[in-house]
Amino acid sequence: MYFLPELRGRGAGSAMMQRCLDAARALGYKRCYLETLTGMDDAKRLYRKSGFTTIPKALGATGGHLRLLFLAEASMLSLTGAVAGYVLGQLAAAFIRQLYPAFPAYPPDWAVFAGLGTALVTGILFGVLPARRAAKLDPVQALSKR
Repeated sequence: MYFLPELRGRGAGSAMMQRCLDAARALGYKRCYLETLTGMDDAKRLYRKSGFTTIPKALGATGGHLRLLFLAEASMLSLTGAVAGYVLGQLAAAFIRQLYPAFPAYPPDWAVFAGLGTALVTGILFGVLPARRAAKLDPVQALSKR
């Protein structure tokens, strides 16, 4: 569902949300989940106004749980990027060896491990630092416009 910015603030979104929730209740649904994208502040305000909250907070997650969740996500994304970089590097080296057989295009082991380690540490560090800040925020404050 999307409303053009010039059509927002007239209650149409709230009315549509209420009708959808009423229909879900009439059909016997006990829970309703929504997804939104980063930056969709108007949608997040409408969802909060309609009684929705973020899933981790709704399930009783503490700041520590959220930090662990962000750490796991950052680790998996970093590992995925590191492995993709390794594979692409090996493919590029094999391609160079095919084009120039006399050229020894074999990355040294230390460079491979340094690259993988750097990717992991950087990804985790820049995933955890913002997560530490986010875990300390009140969910309503975290989703509101600044």
